[in-house]
Amino acid sequence: MSRKYPLPPQPRQGWESAAAEWLNNEDICFQVAFLRGELIGCIQADIVQDVPQLPYGRINQLILDMHAQQAVHGLGQALVDVAKAWLAERGITQIMIHTPMLTPVEQAFWRGVGITKKDDIFWLMIG
Repeated sequence: MSRKYPLPPQPRQGWESAAAEWLNNEDICFQVAFLRGELIGCIQADIVQDVPQLPYGRINQLILDMHAQQAVHGLGQALVDVAKAWLAERGITQIMIHTPMLTPVEQAFWRGVGITKKDDIFWLMIG
């Protein structure tokens, strides 16, 4: 288990609760992908209003079931395209994505989508 991202006591219930909230929030894009009745991927995006008049999109979650490799070929790009379209419909022209530094496969995926590195983000642990 990661020390930076420890699992909560009831991770499945937390995800189910979060997904239910996302589905009922018009300000959040939440799309899932199923294959033969099995969940194989999802994406969650929203709009951030940190600076007045300069909103941007943020992809918070992109999850793919890599055990279904034949099924997920192209699925990541397809889910990103859904989020991009949803954000563009709302006038958003930029998207921010956080990726851990030591995940070369994940970073390669995002570079393939067209993401460019703009900033470094630092964490200060206070507890």
